[in-house]
Amino acid sequence: MSKLIYIVPCLLGMAAKGNVVFAKDINIDLTFKNLYADRDYNDDNKPSIGSWSQGIIARSSAKQNLAQDTNLLITGSVQYAQRLSSDKHLNDLILPFDKDSQKQASSYNKIAGSIGLQHKQHKISWGEQWVDTPLATTDYSRQLMTIYQGFLYSGQINKDLNI
Repeated sequence: MSKLIYIVPCLLGMAAKGNVVFAKDINIDLTFKNLYADRDYNDDNKPSIGSWSQGIIARSSAKQNLAQDTNLLITGSVQYAQRLSSDKHLNDLILPFDKDSQKQASSYNKIAGSIGLQHKQHKISWGEQWVDTPLATTDYSRQLMTIYQGFLYSGQINKDLNI
């Protein structure tokens, strides 16, 4: 089942590839990050942790008009981070840490995408979701952004109610 979560959006994206070429709205966003984290606990029983890493986040989105007030939405993202400092064999929560080998990853990446439909004020999408709500937050201080996988619906029911 877990492979299906990744295969279906890819197949849908490839099927929609011809339409995206003629998309009326294509956006590409690049973010370069430099993160130096140093946590000095001033405690002999707790070692100081931290690392220095650099990363890049590339996001793209395309909107293709299918019919009046109805659009096909396709998004994709690639995130990559590289540790520049030496491995202290401690988990600083910046890049993945293997507890068995006591090593921090020297690099890390995330690749994801989504496909969706928008009709007037209603939108449903499946795949990667970049959300920032009180229930599902995004921590912008991390080297790579938090992404969620699944279905997302948003819409305006009336002028006072958004879901």
